[in-house]
Amino acid sequence: MQNPIRIYNQFLDFQMETDNYISLQFPINFYGIGQFELHINRYAHGADAFEKGNIIVINKRKDKAGMILAKEIALDQSGKATENWKITGYTLNGLLSRRITVPPVDTAYDRKSGNAETVMKHYVNNHFIFPADGKRRMPQLEIAPNNNRGDHVDWESRLKVVSDELESIGKQAGLGWIVYADTKNKKFIFDVMDAIDATKTNNQGHTPVTFSPDFGTVESQNFTDSNTDYKSTAYVGGQGEGVERKIIEVGDEVRGLERIETFVDARDVGNDEDATEADIENELNKRGEKQLSENSRKLYFEAQILTPVTDQINRIPNGKPIVKTPYEYEKDFGIGYVVTVLNKSWGVTMDAQITEMMEIHETSGFRLEATFGEAQPTIIDKINKKFNEITGVGKQEAPAKFAKIQANQAEQNAKNYTDNNAVDKATYNDQVDSILNDLADKAGLDYVNGQLVSKADKADTYTISEVDNALDSKVSITQYTTDQDGIVTRLDDAESSISQNANAITSKVEQTIFDSLEGRVDSAESTISQQADQIQTKIDDGEARSIFIQEADSFTFDANQVNFDGAVFGQDATFSGAVVGATIESNTLVDNRSHNARFNGEEFRFVKFKSGVTNPDTENIDFSQVQSLSRIFNDGVAFADDTETLGIGLDGLYHTGQLDINAQDVVIGSMSGMSYIINDTEVWGDLAVDNNIQTDTLNVEDNAVFNTADYQGNTIFRSTSDHQGGAIFRSKVQVRGELNSSAVYNKTTSSSSNVHVDGNYTIRRVTSAKKYKEEIEIAEVDYNAILNLHPKSWFDKAEVQENNNTTDGLDRHYGLIAEDVEAVGLHQYVTYNDNEVEGIEYDRLWTTLIPVVREMKDEINYLSMENQVLKQKVAYLEEEL
Repeated sequence: MQNPIRIYNQFLDFQMETDNYISLQFPINFYGIGQFELHINRYAHGADAFEKGNIIVINKRKDKAGMILAKEIALDQSGKATENWKITGYTLNGLLSRRITVPPVDTAYDRKSGNAETVMKHYVNNHFIFPADGKRRMPQLEIAPNNNRGDHVDWESRLKVVSDELESIGKQAGLGWIVYADTKNKKFIFDVMDAIDATKTNNQGHTPVTFSPDFGTVESQNFTDSNTDYKSTAYVGGQGEGVERKIIEVGDEVRGLERIETFVDARDVGNDEDATEADIENELNKRGEKQLSENSRKLYFEAQILTPVTDQINRIPNGKPIVKTPYEYEKDFGIGYVVTVLNKSWGVTMDAQITEMMEIHETSGFRLEATFGEAQPTIIDKINKKFNEITGVGKQEAPAKFAKIQANQAEQNAKNYTDNNAVDKATYNDQVDSILNDLADKAGLDYVNGQLVSKADKADTYTISEVDNALDSKVSITQYTTDQDGIVTRLDDAESSISQNANAITSKVEQTIFDSLEGRVDSAESTISQQADQIQTKIDDGEARSIFIQEADSFTFDANQVNFDGAVFGQDATFSGAVVGATIESNTLVDNRSHNARFNGEEFRFVKFKSGVTNPDTENIDFSQVQSLSRIFNDGVAFADDTETLGIGLDGLYHTGQLDINAQDVVIGSMSGMSYIINDTEVWGDLAVDNNIQTDTLNVEDNAVFNTADYQGNTIFRSTSDHQGGAIFRSKVQVRGELNSSAVYNKTTSSSSNVHVDGNYTIRRVTSAKKYKEEIEIAEVDYNAILNLHPKSWFDKAEVQENNNTTDGLDRHYGLIAEDVEAVGLHQYVTYNDNEVEGIEYDRLWTTLIPVVREMKDEINYLSMENQVLKQKVAYLEEEL
């Protein structure tokens, strides 16, 4: 007997019940919508009740209900019509595909933040229960109470199918959803579903469930581990074009062969005018993360599950059945359960969620098929996804939105230009009249018909009337508003006309002034000559003590003494005698920088001012304007800029910053034969010290030789040296002898070792971070070879030699011998010097145990699960007995 099917109309009024059907395939989907298919004889009792729009409910189970969408005559294998109806439709989840997310009138998106259940129920409430438009309401649908399940979600949606949004949110948060039929209250109820942990490690008290052909819990099995659609990195493009388009990168940490890139067109992001830059950036990141999630690795099983209800049974002598599987459907496992799936021969063990199930009801019995993990999308799914990417509302609106933004920007730029450059006509005329009046006054001329007499050549220049006519109605701001396209060209034309007229006026004025002033120039020359005669007369009167000689290109003062009362300014001058004065100063301008030299009897001072500093106060220097300054005193020299100062005098050398000394040789000595360097010091060449050196920190770039000066190689310590602080050497350091440090010994740590000495005696820091590595790949080594090694013990040869060649009192060391590691085939973990075995990379060798331990763990898990299944079978048999 098959499970009965009840039929209701769309208002959930009962119509009839039947179990007289041929077959039914009914899907159950954790995240989305399932499509069912029923076959029934056209003449069977109740077949007429299977009409489009009616609701079917299986075995009175309100969570197993669907709506009929199509009814057709079934065909046989040869394509001929049969006596059977083929009834198809979707689960009640499909009702939520009947609305899209229409955003509120005051915003571009319907946004909601909160736990996943709250967000999912928000979209159902906004578009089915209480939509803004009453016509969109679905009266039969209600929402179950909110239990605030799931992680926090920030979501925005615009004109998307509600069921698709619920599927995306659910997958992100790990929550399923369902619409079930409350036939008693004649309502469709929407609610979300939790995942249920039924793995071995679950702490919820659920029976651990393992599906494996080895345990007789599944009959057929298909496993897929696919990177076909995998993408690691997404470049997400927002609004804009070309270099102006906003592009962000998601998944930028992946590199090399593992990096597989894709582009996400998200130009619809930012359509909301209230969106800030931070909002847009965040949404672009989420869009990229969503795309990478959809293009992640696909790992899933498909299997036919054996159940106690339908499993074939064997009989023992007393006639009691022996059931092969211990798990009961919808008691031990069901949709949304996380179970263990295992196939030992494939080497696959994984915990996966049951995301899809197909109940197959036939006259021959009941079968159950399940998908573990997210199923691979069908070709139809891929086509629909690509079609939505191309034709989605966001892609349709984005070009128009961008064009509008560009047009608004162009309009604003043009308006700004006009507002900043255009003048009204009255202001323009007043300004032209003022200029012409000024020219007329200075030239002593009058206007004739609005023009200056003898100045304007009508054939060559524009009259004021012509200018007015050309500019009429072309320079007002108001005109721009109504004639946007032509405003810039018309303004340019007006400016050109003004320039031509102005040039003509300028030319004529100069010519006229020249004609009228010719006599005045002659008069001026006469006056100059007369004054020159008077000057000569005064010099020749015999009362002066000096002679002033005027030549073609110079003046010469020939006197025993020339006194100047006040400041003297000039450029080039030659003095054959002494120049005496309170202050002698020179100012020049070089490369837009003022240079000042000044002597006042106490110091020589040279100042170079910063670029752009003009007319500086050279008496009271503003040091914020100074590029560099030098002073020479009677007891020293000083140099300074706006941050540091250096002084050299009899008392020593003083510097406020870092003092760099660059020379072929630098010798520091003292009368006592001691050499001292105090505070932090860097030496960028070779350093030779014949006595002691005392310093807080000594940085040597090249070679440092202590107690000798004849070695040109690397740094050598030939005897002890007294260091009061640390020593830093930027090149190589060789120590011929022992290197001892009580300070290092006493400075302890619980961290692992990270220092290595290679065959070239170089000390290196050991690192493990990915950023220090190139071309990372899986190690191809025989990791089982480590099991062939045998630990050894020994006395250290150097310790024995130091102990007078005896082992008395010495401790044995324990570990492995490098040659043994090489011999078992693990040479990758052996260190060499000149092709000779030196040591073992102990910190690496242990990693070969990881796959060994993993195999052992898998074997233990397998045996544990097998033991568990056998115990459950025994318990089931005991109940039957």
